[in-house]
Formats: sequence, C-alpha cells, structure tokens
Amino acid sequence: MDLISVVRRRHYEESPRKRQRLNVGHPPWENESDIGVTYNVIAFACYGKLKNSRPTVSPTDQNMNVVVCDANTPWDTHVVKSCVAQVTVLEWDQSGHYLLIGDTAGNAEIWTTLTHLLNEWTRVANICIPDEPIQAGTFFFNGKKIYFSIAKTEKVYLTWTNMKPTIRGFGGRPLQGFLVVGMTGLVQAFVMGGTKGKTTNVEILCGIRLAYSFGDLAWTKDGEILAVACTGIPLDPIVYCKLTIQKDDGVEFSCLLDEYRLRSETLTGLFPLQSGANEMRFTEDPSGIFLVVNGMTWGTLQYWELSEVERTIHSLFSTSAAMSRYLQWQCMSVFNCNSRITYVCPSRNVWVNGKESGSPPQHHLVIATACGELLCLHRESMKQIGRNVNLSITISSACFTATGNALIAFDNTATMFICKLSPITDPGVPVTIPYALMSLEYCLLTGIDYWDVLIGLRSTMLDSLCERLTDSFNQQSIGLQQLLQYRLLNIKLAIFRLGPTASSKAGLQYGIIMLNSSVYSALKSLLRPPPELFNQDRAPADSLTVRHAT
Repeated sequence: MDLISVVRRRHYEESPRKRQRLNVGHPPWENESDIGVTYNVIAFACYGKLKNSRPTVSPTDQNMNVVVCDANTPWDTHVVKSCVAQVTVLEWDQSGHYLLIGDTAGNAEIWTTLTHLLNEWTRVANICIPDEPIQAGTFFFNGKKIYFSIAKTEKVYLTWTNMKPTIRGFGGRPLQGFLVVGMTGLVQAFVMGGTKGKTTNVEILCGIRLAYSFGDLAWTKDGEILAVACTGIPLDPIVYCKLTIQKDDGVEFSCLLDEYRLRSETLTGLFPLQSGANEMRFTEDPSGIFLVVNGMTWGTLQYWELSEVERTIHSLFSTSAAMSRYLQWQCMSVFNCNSRITYVCPSRNVWVNGKESGSPPQHHLVIATACGELLCLHRESMKQIGRNVNLSITISSACFTATGNALIAFDNTATMFICKLSPITDPGVPVTIPYALMSLEYCLLTGIDYWDVLIGLRSTMLDSLCERLTDSFNQQSIGLQQLLQYRLLNIKLAIFRLGPTASSKAGLQYGIIMLNSSVYSALKSLLRPPPELFNQDRAPADSLTVRHAT
C-alpha cells in the first residue's frame, strides 16, 4: 500500500457548531464517503465550503454539504446538496447512476445526474422517517454479478452467478429502489417505478426497537437483504435478520401500481463473549461479518461466520445415535492490533474468484487505527500485506475504487488520501502484466472505469500490455469485437498516454477513433438521409458518394 496523493481543502476553519461537538469526544458520522462502482466518482460529506477563499467562517458553513468529484481530478469538487442535519449514509447503486443520501433528520433521498454532468444533480425520490436518524441504507440488487476466474488455464473466463434481484416488476424485470434502517430499528423501503414510485410499510428490525450504534446491510444470492446491528453494550446481542419486499397479494409478477410490503425475519443472532462491539461490517458473502472489539489501548478484528454444525442428540431424547444440524456463529480468524481500530473497510465490488474451485472470492481488507495507520489485510488469512501507511491523522471513512486497486480515505478535516494497493491475486507484490491484463479485460467487458488500474502501471510494461490486450481481443467473436472496438481504442489511448515516448502511438489511436466515428456517421446517414439528399431512384452507393461530397 503506497500513498500517491493528498488533496486538502483550500482554507479550513472549524465552525462553532463543529468545534463544540469536537470538545465532547469523537463525533459520529463526521465524514462519510463512498466510491461509485462504475465511474470512480467519489461522494463525501463535510462542513463548510471546500472552495471558500475567505479566511472567516460564514453562517452558511454551519450546514453539511454533500460533495462529489472525479477520482482522476479530485480537486474539482461539485456540491450535490446542502442540509442542516448530519449526513449519515452515502451509497451508490450498482450502475453508479443513483446516489442515496441519508441524514439524522430521517430523510433518505436519491439524487442523479440527468445530463451526466457532475455539476448538475436532481432529486428523483425521497422518503422520511420522522425523528429517526438513518443508520444504514442500500439499493435493491438487480441480479447481475460477474466474476473473473483465475483457476482456468485459458485466456479469460467470465462467471455469471445465478442470483435473483430483490424484487421483480411486470415481465420479470428487476425494479429499482432502496431500503434504509433507522437508529432505533425502523426499516422502510422505496420502490421506483411508474410516475412517483411506492413507499412500503415501516417495519421493526427483528421486532425489537433498540438504540443501535452500528449496522450494515448486504445482499444474498436470492435477492434478499440481510441486516446486522448492535448497540455496543456487552449484554445486548448482535441482531441478524432478513428483509424481504413482496406484493401485498403475495404475487411476485404484477403491475407496478400494486402496494409493496416489507417483512423482517429474525435469524440466528450473535452473542460475543467479550465486550461490546465497536464496529461491524458485512463481507462479500453475507454469511460472515467483521467484528471490531476495542480496549483502552488495543483493538481486535474478528471474522465470524454462520456455519452448519452437527450435535449428537442425548439418549434420553432419542433411541438411536441421531445427529441434529443447526446454524451457529463461529470465530474463524482474529487480527490483533496494538492500537484501537477506528474503521473497517471491506471490499464490496469483488470480481476475482479464488484460485481453487469453491474458494471464496479474493479481495483486500483495510482497517484504520487511532494512531493514524492504514493496515491492509488479506481476506482469508487476516494477515498484513506489505507495509502500512502512517498518515498521523484519524481516518474517519474509507472505501475502495471500482476494481479494488486503490483506496480513498478521508479524515475529520475533509482531507482526501489516495493509496495504491497491490494486486488482489498476488498480495504484497507490484502489479504484473497478467494481472493488469485481467483487470483491463474486466473493465473492457463490463464498462467499469479503469483509472485505478492505470495508476499501478509502469512505463516498461505499456507496450507489452497493449499487445497482449489486442491479441486477447482478436480471439473473441466478431460480434463482440464490433461491440467493444471503440472501448478498446479508448483503453489503449489511455495506456499510451502514460508513456513518455508514446505520444505518437497515442495520436494513432486517437486518429483511428476519429476515423471510425466519421465512417459510422456516414453509414448511419444512409439509413435516414436528409431531405435534400433523399432520392428513391439513387442507389445506396450513389447516396454514400453524394454524402461524402457534401
């Protein structure tokens, strides 16, 4: 893990409201951040204006602003909205098109860019749970998940997992929407569709209202949403429940105007033997959770997994040696730290399968400590990968980029830190050509932004990487080549721009792009020519000649 850039606000002045909160201890939700899965767009919340050139603090700086920026140009920020309440939830959908914003006033809103410009944002949906601070939120799952398998001996293998969307609409099409969980366990969902969408009923998490301090949400393969929450008190359990959204009549395929009902089903809870949990996060597989337990000067990260175990039934209750199967939480691995753990950041956009069949997907795990360290751990072994980054500040939030090759972290002063990570398949070593090729092929097929892949490349591997990428592209079917040709040229153009002596090759790729665009426009004009060039007696070739002449 290497620190490659730091972006600070121009003039930072603490507002009186914020200074008062800092005097009473560490404030919750001081800075929230999340990374767009598709476009590497960073969204975070902070107090005051980042581009404020005045040395004093104006009354408008008392509000909290939700800010977005491109990871490639993080200094160019744009405000999505400004609110008096603290922003507690920032979540992108799978396509990176919608942004979910939740605050302490109980408001949950969806914002989007209708014109694909970061400086123009529009609110498209909102719900409100009065006097219920939003603790966690997530979008509905659309049922699409792609994995790259590295266990195969051939070029590239795409694995489409058999998963279901959270809710289907007319014709079986997945519906869009979101679900939020309040601080006292109130849950509500919003289903997008029709003219205004539909709001579900308000459900109680596991049927018990408690003052939850931490919570997280995740999807299952069946499209259901799992929720885990805890109060932080040692005697209280960690609740674990399943949230489902169905039609009132029980029919899944129906029109969009029907009402939807939210149901909560209590699952096997967790009762840790140590002190209360200080942080919780789901893994990429909702059957496991990361649990943080902090002491005065130490911290422990535990990985718990819900597995099926067998137990022999006593002879008083059975005539034979029968076995009973049940689900039980087991602590699979532990990582001990000499400082308190303040934040846990597991990767959610996991796209690389394990080396062996049936092994869990590979990804990084990053934790932040109170002494200002960022530790990168391996997901399976919980061992530290490479060296750590000592920032000497308190990290308030962090998140991975689109492909997991970089990490974005924030502190309490809205300072952004961008760190480069080692490959997922071979942790602790520099980026290799096979791994870069696999990452770029994944971006080529899915349309995910490849900026975080380019920052790990070296100048000596650019030519070989482009050659191998072209060879792999030529082995695909003709239809797939025609579909992805424009995207391939843009990737090669971005790669050649990194080289100090590859400007001519980059110009060649740009010329091919412009030539393809010109030919495409000329051929497209034959399908619907302008009125002055339309002639039924003229052959298509003659029309093309006249079009080129004009």
